[in-house]
Amino acid sequence: MKKYLLIDGDSLAYLAMGSDTLEEGMAVIDNIIIDMLYANKCSKYHIYLSRNSFRKDISTIRAYKGNRPKLENILLPSLLKYIEVDHGGVSEYKLEADDLVVYFKTKDTENAIICSIDKDVLGQIAGTHYNYRKKEFVTTSEWDAVEFLWKQTLMGDSGD
Repeated sequence: MKKYLLIDGDSLAYLAMGSDTLEEGMAVIDNIIIDMLYANKCSKYHIYLSRNSFRKDISTIRAYKGNRPKLENILLPSLLKYIEVDHGGVSEYKLEADDLVVYFKTKDTENAIICSIDKDVLGQIAGTHYNYRKKEFVTTSEWDAVEFLWKQTLMGDSGD
């Protein structure tokens, strides 16, 4: 089987929403995907998007990601729809894109390459992943992934 990409589409849309127009944002998405395919020597990819995270349902002390500034952007919904329609973006009810890319990586650890800009995604499963903002590869060992799990368990994530 050939290598293929598992792309965190949420982060991709957030990067593109800094564009001045929808067309520019769509071009940013297209260009980043092309760059990822080229850098990883792949021709196939799967993009995942978040939909109604379960984490929002279980947040009782404060809103999930409530300490983050609210990103109001008129382009974001259209960019997410563009990823869904034109790039086959997939979502699963109550799951986040980062959870989905990690889940599908566990199903094919040899061929799937996670592409994300989120350090949490890149650090939670062993393998060589690609940070498409920095255009660099990140290798996470089995030990690093276990250590990351326990750090998150013990310390939590102030962003969450």
